[in-house]
Amino acid sequence: MIFVADNAPYHHAREIGSLASVKKKDLVLMMDEFGVEHVDLPLNEARLPLIGQDEDVMDGEDCIQISFDPEEQRKQAVRGANRARIGTAGELRIAFVTYLKHHDPQKLDCMVEMYLKEGGHQILWTPPYCPELQPIELFWAAGKNHAALYFREGQRMK
Repeated sequence: MIFVADNAPYHHAREIGSLASVKKKDLVLMMDEFGVEHVDLPLNEARLPLIGQDEDVMDGEDCIQISFDPEEQRKQAVRGANRARIGTAGELRIAFVTYLKHHDPQKLDCMVEMYLKEGGHQILWTPPYCPELQPIELFWAAGKNHAALYFREGQRMK
């Protein structure tokens, strides 16, 4: 059986929760709990000096890989701190999702999706926030149109 489901983010309750709303401090704790050892941070001017000077830094095409140190990542990027090794919350989210995709992909699965797959069902995800592609929305539109067509002023239900 195939289910058609709205792909809006609020339908995707994952075992790890929604990372979009997780604060950096909590994200670092989660990454530490999952045993993340390295993170890929986008290459920018602040990180360029690390390449070739730091033995823990591996050069990539558009990012550098650094050893993940929870204490270092918790530090605020204040004046004088080595900002090049500290990722923003967004960069750490991407690094964590990438890590989970390679090491523990089932943690990223939607709980409803896991339940349906275990039952042998398939899910057809439609684009998020696109009511014209939602079968239930078409059903409700037909019902509202029917009610509007037969509505008369002063009419009562029998």
